[in-house]
Amino acid sequence: MDSGKDYEETNMITDDQTIDEIKNIFKQIEWTPNVQVEMERGEDVFATFFYQLNHGEPERLYEYRFWFEDSGGATIISNNEKEGYGTLNEDAAKELRTIFFNSEEDET
Repeated sequence: MDSGKDYEETNMITDDQTIDEIKNIFKQIEWTPNVQVEMERGEDVFATFFYQLNHGEPERLYEYRFWFEDSGGATIISNNEKEGYGTLNEDAAKELRTIFFNSEEDET
């Protein structure tokens, strides 16, 4: 999923506590698979998640694009065909935004 956007910074989130927080937030996303969506502006965050679904198998890479809305919620587009287009409520979006943007500050 190439948005054609150049990203200035790359950050890795590797600590277990933060990864668990992200997993819990992802459980709250309301996914609509097999939907093609065009957004009016570029995403706020582009993330690649590495998943090892079964021990001994190679990792799978899933790409996510996140738009944090003025209304407080978030829109997510995934290249995982089981997910597709998703929305996140205001509280969970705020928590995810904090994780993403605070991790940038921690890296500098």
